[in-house]
Amino acid sequence: TGESVLPYGTLTMVRKELHATFAFVDFPSWMNRRLLTAEIPHSNGNVIVGNVHLESLDNHPTREAQLQICQKVFLPYSFYVLVGDFNFCSYRNFNRDNSVLENDSLQRILPGSHDMWLDFHDPAVNPGHTFDGKHNPLVRHKEELMRYDRVIYYDRGNAVKQWKAQSIEIIGNFPLSDNGPERTAFRPGVPPLRPRKAFQHNEQTLVYPSDHFGLYGRFVIDG
Repeated sequence: TGESVLPYGTLTMVRKELHATFAFVDFPSWMNRRLLTAEIPHSNGNVIVGNVHLESLDNHPTREAQLQICQKVFLPYSFYVLVGDFNFCSYRNFNRDNSVLENDSLQRILPGSHDMWLDFHDPAVNPGHTFDGKHNPLVRHKEELMRYDRVIYYDRGNAVKQWKAQSIEIIGNFPLSDNGPERTAFRPGVPPLRPRKAFQHNEQTLVYPSDHFGLYGRFVIDG
C-alpha cells in the first residue's frame, strides 16, 4: 500500500523463503522516522536487520535518541545489522565543528559494533562518499562530500557458526543507461553508455537513481 514509505519512511525487501518477520519501532521524530526491523529465523540464532533513516538536518540529539532505541531493540541478539542513511558523516560534522565528532555516538550507543566500510577500505584511499556533490548532479552543494550511509553490524561471536562480513562496495554511482545496466562501481574517466537525460531547470541533467549512492554489503556464515 505504500504506507511504510510515506511520507518519509523506509523499505526492506527480503526473499520470501527466509520467512522474515517485520516490525516498526517508533522513534522520537518530527519527520515520521521509524526503525523498520526484519527478523530472520536461523538455527544459529535469529538475525535481525534494522533499516533507518535517522532525523535530518541539525538534529543530532534526536539521532542519538533514535540510535538508543535501536540499541534496546538489538540487545537480545548475538548478531545484528543496522543499515540506512544516518544523516551524519563518519569523519566530519556537516557544520565543520569537529570539537565533538557526531560519529563518536555510534560506539558510545552501540559498543562493539563495526562500521563495515572501514573493515574493507582505507578511508584515506577510498573514503566511501555516498553523498557526493562532485560526481552526482542531484546533490545541491558540489562541495558536500560525505559518508552518510552505513552498514553497521555486531557479532557477539559466541556460536559454533558465525556470521562473517565478506565485502562492501558502493553501487548506484553511475547514471542510468538506455542500453544496459548501470555501472556498479565508480571508475573515473570511464563515461557511461548513452546516459539517460532529464530536463531540469532548462538544463539536461544525467539521471541517477538517487542523490545518495547505495551500499552493497555481503555476509556469509563461517563454519
